[in-house]
Amino acid sequence: MQTIAKTKTKLIINSNNTMGNVFGKTYIMGMVFGKIVVETPKYTVAKSGDGYEVREYPPAVSAEVTYDPSEFKGDKDGGFQVLAKYIGVFGKPENQKIAMTSPVITTEGEKIAMTSPVITKEGEKIAMTSPVITKEGEKIEMTSPVVTKEGGGRERKKKTVTMQFLLPEMYKRAEDAPRPTDERVVIREEGGRKYGVVTFSGTAGEGVVSEKVKKLTSDLERDGFKIVGEFVLARYNPPWTLPPFRTNEVMIPVE
Repeated sequence: MQTIAKTKTKLIINSNNTMGNVFGKTYIMGMVFGKIVVETPKYTVAKSGDGYEVREYPPAVSAEVTYDPSEFKGDKDGGFQVLAKYIGVFGKPENQKIAMTSPVITTEGEKIAMTSPVITKEGEKIAMTSPVITKEGEKIEMTSPVVTKEGGGRERKKKTVTMQFLLPEMYKRAEDAPRPTDERVVIREEGGRKYGVVTFSGTAGEGVVSEKVKKLTSDLERDGFKIVGEFVLARYNPPWTLPPFRTNEVMIPVE
């Protein structure tokens, strides 16, 4: 089996402009043409099929937020800013580092590196979360993927979205990560995962994604894999990357 090791790039802060705040000017042009300059998850390729791979991912720690897109004027990706604030992309991080000593010591300002991709998951029914509460805290480098899950709870009859960032590999347990001060942000431990994956470029619109999911599902079932959950959509690039240079992946969990 082939092990894919992804490199980690330090987050550069430049206060002169919005893009520079996140990545630094030296990276912007490369990102426009699809260069991925942040940490991506390690994985092992268990099988290479006809146009797809089956990958095994090790355990990871994630930060996620569940919300109604109407909170962000209908923007399904509105939770991105909530998570970005948690890791400190736009300034002072909204988190705290808790030292388990006596007395307990709380510190602020730790950065968390950004990773890629951003992941969107549809079809799950997820309950609405608590109201927005904003506090201050520790700075963390941003990671990727960001995972977004959509769902419609029967009781509320409203679609919700769950967006997720996988935190850098240095965080082995949930308690290792800085504690969010925004109560909407939840830190979770993700177990080892196995996915059938197809990679494609361009804009990941609903029609394109639907076709990719349909074909990948058919290919996996044909080759004897048991599908054990809903697909996720992984997006590796920022919005300003030109569509032909974007890297997207449809990922379906399998046994």
